[in-house]
Amino acid sequence: MAEKIKVIQYGLGAMGVGMVKMLLEKKDIELVGAISASGRNKGLDVGTAIGLDRKLGVLISNDAEKVLNTVKADIVLHATCTTLEDAVRETVPILKSGKNVITIAEEVLYPTGGNKKVFDDLDRIARENNVTILGTGINPGFVMDFLPLSMTGIMINIKRIKMQRVVNYGRYGKSVWEHIGVGKDIEAFNQGCKRGEIVLHVGLEQTVNICAAALGWKLDKITVDKEPIISRIQRDTEFGSVLPGSIGGFKQIAIGWYKEEALITQELIGLINPDEKEDGVALGNNIWLEGDPSIHLFVGGEFADQGGKGTYAHAVNSIPQVIQAKPGFSTVISLPPAICLKSKKAT
Repeated sequence: MAEKIKVIQYGLGAMGVGMVKMLLEKKDIELVGAISASGRNKGLDVGTAIGLDRKLGVLISNDAEKVLNTVKADIVLHATCTTLEDAVRETVPILKSGKNVITIAEEVLYPTGGNKKVFDDLDRIARENNVTILGTGINPGFVMDFLPLSMTGIMINIKRIKMQRVVNYGRYGKSVWEHIGVGKDIEAFNQGCKRGEIVLHVGLEQTVNICAAALGWKLDKITVDKEPIISRIQRDTEFGSVLPGSIGGFKQIAIGWYKEEALITQELIGLINPDEKEDGVALGNNIWLEGDPSIHLFVGGEFADQGGKGTYAHAVNSIPQVIQAKPGFSTVISLPPAICLKSKKAT
């Protein structure tokens, strides 16, 4: 019987805890280490810290260097941050310790702007240590890039791509609400954006760039527009209520242009408890591919309301592909698709 894949979990927030719980259900995978980026729950058994009824025999450490250099593992699941700068600071030591990395940091999906050298350095460090690094998740990493690109495989030609994703932010806590400006008025929203306190979704530029690269399209520029959505109704959640007249969500649109033509349009609408009648949009994901033949795909169901599950599931299910990949920086379009890993309960 083949040895189990040994995994270290780096980051134990909501996504990290979801990863651990999923790992425990999977066959031929073993959790061997746990790093808390915040230092919370240091010294506790992972099972105790995440609310299981049993201990796992793995203690949480806030000393990443010690864990990476003393615990034997095949791969590290990284779930602590969003920005490329933060991700590089934490993932480079992982690569140098000779371990593969899957990170859900949105800006690690694909180069954008002037950061190509950073990715070149990541690629070099990974190759020097004979390991692979991948950035993925649900968005970016699947629904606005991998999925529409996969659909183009049944087309003779393609002219334009448009995506619209409507997300329920009512499932997330107050810290996320601050991140997107929920409950504020227009002036406070605009000031928060200027100060960098309200950043909305991160990853649209990356999804535009990776789609263009995969299709061989040259872009002149990428524009990103952001606007608040004022709620006309009261929206009640377990984390609090959004009152009428205050900000209940946002709309963010990234467009990839070539000669003043919009080739790739990525629209994200984030709302607290979306109401189709009031908001004029349905929870879920629309993909429009214009070409021969043109395609319209709508993806709904529980998945549309459970983006967090999709994020950590896509990371966990990508483990075999990353381990088997050639060393260096990989992307979701350079690897085989992630397939749901076999459960311990499966026959």
